[in-house]
Amino acid sequence: MMRLADGLRVDRPSQRVEIDAAVCLRIGFLEQVACSPGTREHEAILVVVPRPSDVHAALLLLGLEPGHPGRWSVVDDRLMLEAPVGPRVSIAVRWTDDAGQHECPVEDWLRPVGEMPSPRPSHWIFAGSGFVHDPTAPTRERYAADLSGSVIGIVTFGDETLACPEVMSDQEAIEPLEWEAFTERIPPEGTPVTIVITPAD
Repeated sequence: MMRLADGLRVDRPSQRVEIDAAVCLRIGFLEQVACSPGTREHEAILVVVPRPSDVHAALLLLGLEPGHPGRWSVVDDRLMLEAPVGPRVSIAVRWTDDAGQHECPVEDWLRPVGEMPSPRPSHWIFAGSGFVHDPTAPTRERYAADLSGSVIGIVTFGDETLACPEVMSDQEAIEPLEWEAFTERIPPEGTPVTIVITPAD
């Protein structure tokens, strides 16, 4: 397995990317699954060590070509949605406690909000974020998710490296949040977790 950056490993023969992370939230509404430190920990389950652009590079090494994040807009009082495009991937989480090692799909840590359950995502999209002007150096472009911290998104900010296939507005006034942390299934805050990404079947 090749170490690409701190907390990031790529196994090309087995088509697997591993990312070091830690649990940062177990209770509350979710807009992200995973984010960078100092960004969206109040709405994400996991905080990850490597930069989003490094995760992007790791997925390129598996031979995956990114698409683009989803988009939404309001036109004539109608919510217009454009789904994210890109290769489908599976995302699992692996951790160890006193009972041993555990692994499950990351969507098992999501619980729908309200009485009408939404189906959990069965896969995720390598959307690839995008590039924006660096606010500290307007003549230079930066990988958008490196600025925002969006590693694995649930709602659609439009800058996610990895995206939920369903487009959801990031503004509660337009569309209420659909997911919360499934507290009983998530290990304690601070627990080291390995995120495992593989191409979906």
